[in-house]
Amino acid sequence: MVYSREVEIAKKAARQAGDHALKNIAAQSHHKQCDNSIVTEIDIQCQAMIISALQSEFPEYGIIGEEPEAGSGEMLLQILPKGDKDIWWVIDPIDGTRNFAFGLPFFAVSIGLIVDGMPAAGVIYYPDRQEMYFAASAEGPAYCNDKELTVKEEKINPDSQICVSGLLHEYWSASQVEKVFHRCVHANLGSAAIHMAYLAAGKYSAGIFLRTKFWDIAGGAAILLAAGGVITDFGGKDIFPFDCSGYGGKPVKCLLGGKSMVRQIADLLDYQGQ
Repeated sequence: MVYSREVEIAKKAARQAGDHALKNIAAQSHHKQCDNSIVTEIDIQCQAMIISALQSEFPEYGIIGEEPEAGSGEMLLQILPKGDKDIWWVIDPIDGTRNFAFGLPFFAVSIGLIVDGMPAAGVIYYPDRQEMYFAASAEGPAYCNDKELTVKEEKINPDSQICVSGLLHEYWSASQVEKVFHRCVHANLGSAAIHMAYLAAGKYSAGIFLRTKFWDIAGGAAILLAAGGVITDFGGKDIFPFDCSGYGGKPVKCLLGGKSMVRQIADLLDYQGQ
């Protein structure tokens, strides 16, 4: 199914929120009590803008947002869908808040549509570059503005670029790091959403996400799939369908990108669920 109307509304909401954030870059930050992550008042304002725009058009859809209600003690905001349809908006109002708070423009707005646990559509807006990445169906096509996107398909080689979200040494052994990275280039821009957009555009060949939450990846999931990519756990198994109603904010560790390299990385890790 193609969700063209949903994507058009999400694009408008993302642009409004992202441009508002860019005008207020380097806003004062503090640490959230629920998980000690960084948040600014602009994150909260942008999330409210997005929710208002989406609910005005799709009041029956559920919502997962990164920023919980003040004083709730929760890890996220969750509004259940109305009726019997399992349809959710998943929102990260500013992905890359640490960059944003320090005045670095590497941040994006991410809005995903998840239907019956599967990526159905998505929007990533990168305000500093005025780039709108989107897909109205996980079956494709995916676009950046008016340019169609295709993932890069290759095996690991000295020119391969792999994006990393999170800290490798917290989760991997030195031998695992060496197996994957001894003959390629890796980088961390500080925004999983931008990483996913660049994976869909073929600027990176694969991604390794270790600390990401579901709101970090939901917007980019349909875009990446629509561009021909895959998203798996470290063992190479699909992470979808995803249980939105049961999600409590735990990290969603995954491999992303072209099929060949994702499979190669999973084989090198020999993960086996540890």
